[in-house]
Amino acid sequence: MQCKSSLANVATLNYPNPDQQLCLLVDASNSAVGGALNCLTENGPQPIAFFSHALSRINALNLSTTDLQHLADSQTKDEELKTLISSNDLSIKLKPLKMGNALEIFCDVSREKVWPYVPEELRFEVFRSLHNLSHPGIRATKRLIQDRFVWPSMLKDIAKWTRCCI
Repeated sequence: MQCKSSLANVATLNYPNPDQQLCLLVDASNSAVGGALNCLTENGPQPIAFFSHALSRINALNLSTTDLQHLADSQTKDEELKTLISSNDLSIKLKPLKMGNALEIFCDVSREKVWPYVPEELRFEVFRSLHNLSHPGIRATKRLIQDRFVWPSMLKDIAKWTRCCI
């Protein structure tokens, strides 16, 4: 009985009509992407196909391949990262995560979201690229960066650099 009820309540898909215009509606967030292919009829858009996909935590990094390569290269040279990996610091749990074929990026996996570790040589560049979008205050800049990246003493660095921005 439950099967019949589920089938009765499912969205009904239409067959495409080659004479009618098609419309693709898409949406995305940090956790999923989705879309619907619709056929435009006199009664409004009629669904032909649906698509949705939940993103893994690592898909949310949103970095291009060249950015990832630059980040990976900088991480291999970063002395602080080597110290953190060998220490028992519980505030940051760093693990190498595979990106593509051979690229590995160290990320903090201690919480629900995964954040890439930013080596010392790239920290101010990360700050500048996010802060210079609208020059927000200290709290907003901390939130912008903290939601995307991680490094030790990050909040102190962000506060210091934001105060210097006049």
